[in-house]
Formats: sequence, C-alpha cells, structure tokens
Amino acid sequence: MGEEALNDAGAIYEVYELLKTERLISSAQLAGKSLFMGRHETELEWRLSQSKSSQDQPAYRTMSTVYDLNGEPVNATGVQPNRYFRELRRIRRKVASI
Repeated sequence: MGEEALNDAGAIYEVYELLKTERLISSAQLAGKSLFMGRHETELEWRLSQSKSSQDQPAYRTMSTVYDLNGEPVNATGVQPNRYFRELRRIRRKVASI
C-alpha cells in the first residue's frame, strides 16, 4: 500500500482478483514381454510410462481501490490494474526392464 493509504486510519483498501486457470493431467502405461529365440532363449519384460501435467493461467488480473473516510474512491497507492500470465509444463518418461 502507498504511504497515503497507510496514513488514513479507517480507510478501506479493497483488492479485486479475476483469474482463469486451466489444468491438464494425463498418463499412459504400456507393458509387455519379448521372447528372443536363438541359441539362448531370452525373455525380456518391459514397461513404458509417460505422464504429463500442465497449468495455464492466461489471465490473472488484480485491481485495487482505496476509499477515504467519506466512502469516496481514491487511488492513493498509484497502483494501476495488473495482469499476469503463467504457463507450467512437465513431461516425465520412464523406461524399465524387469
């Protein structure tokens, strides 16, 4: 808060937030056995997995207003509306043989 808002005892400081969040989680697994014929029979058990997660906030907005003791809006902080963007992505792959 700005100095003017701190000096006004009893003033009301309001913050408004508007946001949209999109989340995605997905995973896939695959397993199997492979038999290799030849001089020595060899069997291989295997597993594959993949997981993916993401979070996207295309619009996160904040706006603040200060009201004086008479209830009149005052922009004492000098803060203009803010807008933030956030995008997170994670992909994990794992291969294992048993």
